[in-house]
Amino acid sequence: MKKFILYIMLIGFFSFAPNAMAHGMEDLPYAVELSDQTQPEKVVLSPNPANTVTHIRVNSTSQLRVTEVAVYSVLGSQLLQKSFDAMSDQNIQLNVSSFKKGKYLVKIMFSDGTTEVKTLIKQ
Repeated sequence: MKKFILYIMLIGFFSFAPNAMAHGMEDLPYAVELSDQTQPEKVVLSPNPANTVTHIRVNSTSQLRVTEVAVYSVLGSQLLQKSFDAMSDQNIQLNVSSFKKGKYLVKIMFSDGTTEVKTLIKQ
């Protein structure tokens, strides 16, 4: 993971905060670390937006297996649920042809107990 470190030297800080010296803050280091949080997605819905079918593709570098998929409306009602065993084919497709146009939440559960929620747009 790339990390970018930005050190901010607060030259003249004490001129803007005259009480800092009185409160023992003269020896504090001032640095900010910014890390690049760009990581490959664990799972991708494709196509998205979808008309009839969308596929769930797990990142090929991941050792995780999908164990369950559930689709919810934005109001929270469950519209679809599918379970998979660890040995099942991970080429997962969801038939969304009966869904009305709009946004849906796809909750994907993995073999390690983690979950990921993706937004699906039905056209």
